[in-house]
Amino acid sequence: MFPFGHLGLTLALVVWPRKRHFPIRVDYRVLLAGALVPDLIDKPLSLILGVGGRAVAHTLLFALALSLSFLLLRSQAVSPRRQIFWTTIPLALAIGTWTHLILDRMWMQPEILFWPFLGFAFPLDIFDPFNFLEGYRDPYVLIGDILGALALGYLGWRHRIYRVANFFRLLRKGRLGTGEASSIP
Repeated sequence: MFPFGHLGLTLALVVWPRKRHFPIRVDYRVLLAGALVPDLIDKPLSLILGVGGRAVAHTLLFALALSLSFLLLRSQAVSPRRQIFWTTIPLALAIGTWTHLILDRMWMQPEILFWPFLGFAFPLDIFDPFNFLEGYRDPYVLIGDILGALALGYLGWRHRIYRVANFFRLLRKGRLGTGEASSIP
């Protein structure tokens, strides 16, 4: 999947159920960064070290480490204010990373997903940034990117991100709207 798919579908998967069932604070800036973290780590590694375009950050070990950091930081935060800050960041990164692994269908590459338990070597499908559009030959990638772009457009329209005040609220506070839940995660 490509960036629009990861960003839009991750945001949609968190925003819609959260409104009804999960009254927690989510920093959407960090969530969107988390949706791209595996690629932001592994693609440069592929270019520099010559390993595959999906490597360490596309593993269960990496996603579990982020999830455990959330749990550890949550248990260590003393005051509710510190708890909000120190838990929303690793929570959003972990959620973004987990959705990235799901959207990339990593279960189809168990040698990467279960690294290092199935061996230490990664497949050598070296990332080629100049052959980026070749991925759109896969209907899953193409449809995922279209749906992600539509989700980003809809959520941007729904939360009126086109308004300057709302756009800067998203940039400054990581919030989409004024009526969001603000309880401690």
